[in-house]
Amino acid sequence: MLAAMAAWRNWLVVSGKSATTVEAYTWDVGALARASPGLGARDFSEAQLLAYLAGRRAAGVGASAVKRAVASFRSFFGHTLGEASPAAALPYPKLTKRKQRVLDWRSAMAALSACDTATHRGTRDLAILTLMIDSSLRASALCRLALGQLDLAARRYVVCDKGGDEIERPFSAATARFVANWLAIRPAHARPEVVTVFTGIGGLKPGTPLTPWGLRGIFRKIGKQAGLTKGFSPHDLRRSFARLSHQRGAPTELVRIIGGWKSEKEMRPYTESLGPEDFDPYFPVAGLMGE
Repeated sequence: MLAAMAAWRNWLVVSGKSATTVEAYTWDVGALARASPGLGARDFSEAQLLAYLAGRRAAGVGASAVKRAVASFRSFFGHTLGEASPAAALPYPKLTKRKQRVLDWRSAMAALSACDTATHRGTRDLAILTLMIDSSLRASALCRLALGQLDLAARRYVVCDKGGDEIERPFSAATARFVANWLAIRPAHARPEVVTVFTGIGGLKPGTPLTPWGLRGIFRKIGKQAGLTKGFSPHDLRRSFARLSHQRGAPTELVRIIGGWKSEKEMRPYTESLGPEDFDPYFPVAGLMGE
């Protein structure tokens, strides 16, 4: 099983899958292997895979996570066994549309305030949050961002985003100050060979590049300290960028370009987080009454 997984992982990388997808798919298949010790790739049946996925749902795992597991299994077994794959007919669970988590001004400030800048960890975390809020940066791209791709004076960075596209994004002068504060102490927390802007502090591999999984752990801690709803995640800040920049009066087309969405249709799920309170400045009667 391990040899088949290694070969498949290499195939994913060579075929151009994003680092986040590779890690997520590998985790899903690894979890299956850990739950089925002694079984090789050829030992699984469709019934066994269905039973495993049903057990995950019964344990409270959401439909989106199970959908990803199905995609992972289809990919792994399809690559390893071809037409004999037991995963080829696994059904994708139906996803129900739910209100997306997004920060308003008060909760955004609560998240920033939860970063204790008297500590090195808090200084790093504040730089991460502000850079992501200001520029709609994805978690995987933030973890890949290298020192040579960051220009604090120009308040710009260039990094490969999802799908391998190179993107250039701006950020505010305030964010530049927060990032500069982190860079001033970064040498104490980065191994000599590490070139990424953000690194781990403490943990099993201190001084190594921050990973998307590690970043999620950081967000969970910040969310708990800030009193935010359970499950605060890096992707919440992409939606928050869209909402808060709209509230600041940024034109929709500019929000789309800076946020990295290729079309208004692609951006629409992020701006659906706008709520009734966002319409306050635009009520017709208020305008008629001069309010």
